[in-house]
Amino acid sequence: MTKPILPVAALPLALAVSMPASAALSLQALFDGDSLTVENALFDNWTLNSLTVTDPGQSVDLDQIIVSEVFGDPLRPGLSFDGGGQLRVSNIDFQFIDLDFSFTVQAINGADPFNYNGLIIDGYDLVSGDGGVQLEETVRASSGGTQLAFKETFVDTFLGDEQLNASAFFSPHSLLFVTKDVYVFNDIFIGGEFELDGFGQMFSSVPVPATPLMIFAGLGALAAVRRTRKPGPSKTRP
Repeated sequence: MTKPILPVAALPLALAVSMPASAALSLQALFDGDSLTVENALFDNWTLNSLTVTDPGQSVDLDQIIVSEVFGDPLRPGLSFDGGGQLRVSNIDFQFIDLDFSFTVQAINGADPFNYNGLIIDGYDLVSGDGGVQLEETVRASSGGTQLAFKETFVDTFLGDEQLNASAFFSPHSLLFVTKDVYVFNDIFIGGEFELDGFGQMFSSVPVPATPLMIFAGLGALAAVRRTRKPGPSKTRP
């Protein structure tokens, strides 16, 4: 059956729809040296750290993974990642895709330093069998330096478990070094066909008393996508 992913905790619609998408570039173009400026934030220095595809009959075209600006509030610049059908595993045997990359985000034009960021899985599709995704993000004050925040979102259809969003406050910094690992897999026992449709994130300069729900309002519009889940009772691993 088909279920929608609703905006996080019923985020205010007026805020969600005020954050339209703007310019977009492929992930490959960013790795080749392009950058994105969203409001008062510069997303730059994109680097592909590693890409592993275990299925010999499959490849991942980074030109088809599209990164779009999400804007509308200078305090909450964001990015939307559209998988473009590339983050998909399909086999009767266990297979996975592991994409690891990094970039910097810098406050520009005199903007306040960042002290918060959030991560959200926008949608996924389970066609057969079981599978899932694990999306991890580390934020540092410098390349290889002090870790400011670590977040993880995930879906595991075998276990019937998911955490679609995560967020963290940290000490204010005008330049952040971000590493992201995207791991998409099917079930180790029965295989399956599973796809990560996309994910989004936001970096914010906000007063500490502000609630994560307020900050995630800009990502709410991204979450109105559909996911397919296999009918049947919930399962637990032996």
